[in-house]
Amino acid sequence: MDIFAFATRKKLRFETPKGNLSTEDLWDLPLTAEGDNLSIDYIGKKVTNAVRDNEGNEAFVAVKGVEIDPSLKVRLSILEHIRDHKVDYANRAEKAILTKARKQRLVELLEKKRNEADGEHSAEEIEKMIAEL
Repeated sequence: MDIFAFATRKKLRFETPKGNLSTEDLWDLPLTAEGDNLSIDYIGKKVTNAVRDNEGNEAFVAVKGVEIDPSLKVRLSILEHIRDHKVDYANRAEKAILTKARKQRLVELLEKKRNEADGEHSAEEIEKMIAEL
């Protein structure tokens, strides 16, 4: 089952010091934040620790009455997916900025080369080009 379908069907919530967050709320969080401010990193660490604690408590033979929360790994998968998406988006945005800056430099260089080429013409050639315009 798709992790997001599971999350919506089960109405998964992510516990935080500032209250529970839905899966949709996670998209609005930054990747990282100072201190204990809410971020994907902060919540991801809490869920990762909960998964480790939960896995460490698994019994080899199921003990009656002991339930393991299956939604922990789904929560972790959701956080990983959102993290990866946000990192990819940031990388693409940075690449677009660098590409735009490079293109601008090349346009400026092209204009400079054209101006240099125009300067190599004689006065008569320049007058003729002006008359043709």
